[in-house]
Amino acid sequence: MTEIITEYKRCVAALEEAEKDLNSDKPQNLSVLESMLSSGTSAMRMLQRHHAYGPRLQEVVGKIKEYKERKPLVAAAGVSDCLLLENICCTDADGNEFERHGQVYVPKSIDKNGDGSPINNTPYNWIVYFEQRGMSLPSFALSCNILEALWKNKDNPECMQVLMNYKDKGNGYGWHAQNTLVNWGSAQVIHYPSDADFTSNGGNNNINNGGRMPLQFSRQGFKDCTLEDALKNPGMERFVKQLTGLRNPDVLVEIGKHFGKPAYVWTSGSNDTRAAWLGCSNDNLVLFAISYLSSSSAARGVRSSS
Repeated sequence: MTEIITEYKRCVAALEEAEKDLNSDKPQNLSVLESMLSSGTSAMRMLQRHHAYGPRLQEVVGKIKEYKERKPLVAAAGVSDCLLLENICCTDADGNEFERHGQVYVPKSIDKNGDGSPINNTPYNWIVYFEQRGMSLPSFALSCNILEALWKNKDNPECMQVLMNYKDKGNGYGWHAQNTLVNWGSAQVIHYPSDADFTSNGGNNNINNGGRMPLQFSRQGFKDCTLEDALKNPGMERFVKQLTGLRNPDVLVEIGKHFGKPAYVWTSGSNDTRAAWLGCSNDNLVLFAISYLSSSSAARGVRSSS
C-alpha cells in the first residue's frame, strides 16, 4: 500500500509539472507524465478517477495532444532557408485523402531576381521552373494546408514571416501561383494538371509526372462572396473544399481577419479553364480561381517526401 501511495504522489507531481510546462512556449517535461499514462499503473488509474485530479489530467492530456498536432514546424536540417512541415494531408469534400506529404520543405522566401524583386511567371512556366530545380509548384490544396500549419504555429516568428508573404510578398500583393486549374465548363478543380489541361499558355514538358487530380463540383447557386458566406452554401462549400483540400476551410477566414483582409471566393460564369491563385489583393485574401492562364506573378516552390 505504501508503494501505491508513493507512486500516486509521483503521478500528482508529474501532472502538476506538466501543467506548468504546457504554459511555456516550448514544453520540455511532458515525457514523465506520458510514460506514467502509458504504464497504466494502479496509482495512475486512481488519479484518473479522482474527482479533482481526474478532470485536470484529462485537460492536460488534451493539451498535450493539441501541442503535438500544432508542432509540425521544425528547423529544416541542412536547409537554413526553409521551414520543414510534417504530415501534411489534403482531403476532398467527401473527406477522402488525395495528397499527403511526410515532409514539406517550405522556402522562407519566394524566388527573386538579382535585384530582390519577385520573379514573375505564368503558372505553366512556374511548374516547369521548379521541376527543373528538383522542386514542385504546390497545388492550391497543398498551399492551403501549408497556411493552416503555419497559422497553428503563428507564435513562431519565422512561421509568421512566411505566412505574412501571402498578405504582401514585397510588392503590395500576396498573390502566389498554384499548381491548380479550374475547368469551369466541366466543373472540375484540377490539381497538378497535365499539359493537355492548359488550353493556352502551356507547353509539352509532360508536367507533374502523371499526378493529375481532378475533383468534381457543381456550379449551382454560385456567386462571388465572402468565404464565410460560401461555406453556408452547400454547392460552394463543396467547391471550396475541393479547391483548398482543407477539412475546415474556415481557418482561411481566421487568417484573412488577421491580415485585415476578409477571405473572399471568386467564381466564373464562363466555361473556360482558368488558373487558381492564392493570396491577398488590395482588399481581400482571395481564393481566385478565375485567372487567365497567361497571368504572371510570383510563386513559392516546395520540396517534399512521402
